[in-house]
Amino acid sequence: MEKPKSQMKIVGINLLVMVVYTILCRVGYKTDGFIIVACLIVGHIICCFIACVVSAFIAQYRHLAGIWLLSALAVLLIGFSTCMAAFTIKI
Repeated sequence: MEKPKSQMKIVGINLLVMVVYTILCRVGYKTDGFIIVACLIVGHIICCFIACVVSAFIAQYRHLAGIWLLSALAVLLIGFSTCMAAFTIKI
């Protein structure tokens, strides 16, 4: 079994990926990037949820199912609030 600290890397990597595509969309698309980021966040959440379900059925990775669900929830909560803030603030 992995240490809890190494399992949290999954959450950290998912949040880092979310930050990168949010920044890229904000820089690349000044006005309509909000829709693109929202779609990317939804896709990211779906991918995390699929990874959660798949890891729940594979005995070797069963201990990672909860961390994938936590990643999906973190991307949902942090992602949409960041998306709203990034495209509401005029810079």
